[in-house]
Amino acid sequence: VATLIRVDEALWNRSVQKVALEPLKIGFWNVPQWTTLKVWESFSRVTDLMGAVPFNFPDVLETYSSIVQFEAARVHRAALEQENPGFSAPTLELLRRGQSIPETLYLEAMRERENFRVQLETLFTEFDVILAPSVPAVTPKIGVETLELSGGSTALRPAFLRLTAPFSLLGVPTMSLPLKIGMLSAGIQIVGRWGEDAKVLSVA
Repeated sequence: VATLIRVDEALWNRSVQKVALEPLKIGFWNVPQWTTLKVWESFSRVTDLMGAVPFNFPDVLETYSSIVQFEAARVHRAALEQENPGFSAPTLELLRRGQSIPETLYLEAMRERENFRVQLETLFTEFDVILAPSVPAVTPKIGVETLELSGGSTALRPAFLRLTAPFSLLGVPTMSLPLKIGMLSAGIQIVGRWGEDAKVLSVA
């Protein structure tokens, strides 16, 4: 964290002032069904310690995937015209999926993104920063394709993307810190308003 603060100060020519946590209004994304019990228990210990308040936010993964896959297929259009474009099989599958997304669906996803942005803006009228799990489980073993989460069995890729997708999709400053669980770790995201990178770093 100290190194990232030094980088931020150098880039922006400003100092990151420490903020007292006590007056801050802190919320946490209430999604225990999207994590293992161990991850949620560890995450909850931090939210309890910080006096964070639960909030709900929709699943944006479908919107996120439509936008990312559509745009990625356009960026790599020339490569995808080749017989062997050189992508790994899973990446190529996602790019081909992006090629099949009609522009009307992409534009609808962009409208949905704006709706999500308004919802996040509303949350930031209630909270100074928000917290969320970074990952649903500790690092899975090679070859594992599904995770057993509190809400049921979930494919690996969407299980991991679902937790970070809103903040990536909406472009807010986010920092992930390790959340130690036994010999392994998960993570906790600290998310701030647009342009409030320094506050995120200070809370971290």
